[in-house]
Amino acid sequence: NCTIRNTGTKINSHVSCAGTFRYWYRYVPGVNIQIDSKLRMTQDASDPDCYRFNASDWGPIANMGYHSASASPKAESEGNFTSQLHTYFQYKGGETLKFSGNDDVWAFINKRLFVDLGGMQGLNTDSGTLSNELCELDGEVLDTKCDKTFDIYENGIYELHFFQAERCWPGSTYQLTLDGFLNTGKSECSALCGDGIVSVGEECDNGDKNNDDLYDGCTTHCNFGPHCGDGQVTHNEQCDDGNLINGDGCSANCKNELN
Repeated sequence: NCTIRNTGTKINSHVSCAGTFRYWYRYVPGVNIQIDSKLRMTQDASDPDCYRFNASDWGPIANMGYHSASASPKAESEGNFTSQLHTYFQYKGGETLKFSGNDDVWAFINKRLFVDLGGMQGLNTDSGTLSNELCELDGEVLDTKCDKTFDIYENGIYELHFFQAERCWPGSTYQLTLDGFLNTGKSECSALCGDGIVSVGEECDNGDKNNDDLYDGCTTHCNFGPHCGDGQVTHNEQCDDGNLINGDGCSANCKNELN
């Protein structure tokens, strides 16, 4: 006998098992209605890196769910809803998320729990702040910031997932502050010389990250360098006739052959 409250749900009860809790943030025909929208936040006049959203008696699906448009926004069917927010940010260190509201709220950074206000409750507040400290490796302080709790590193692009639920209407308060979570970073795929994979822009890649021996034909820039068969006598070659054929006076490993 599992029942739930959810976005625009027709069911007026409570969560009784994990099997139906999964419907909270998933569209399930006949159980809930998915309504896409944007949460427009206001930039703090004194802190350009800080954005806020502040609403009391919040009813984002008023006249949009199962209830008729002529009914009061405070109707029970419009008061049982969940919301979720998804965005990316470039980690710089010291980012802070603060939320004040009613009932359930969970925030995740890089798929790891960051803020937890789970459960039915009155107005409550929780916050989380990412590390602003330099990384340490084997006791040595590195010249880059990281937060190992969330496995994030300076200038990396990471996900922020935010989940909220309103289970007891009226009186829904939604106050969200994002300080430093700047959606200005861009990620790009590029070749990594020394990973052993010949990618776009590379002529070769021998997988040697140190690449101490350049005579293998692949330089530290992953382009072809001096090698046996290029027609030039270099490094420890005795000869180089421009091919890798034995029996023509210069062997396949660029050594002089006896007549």
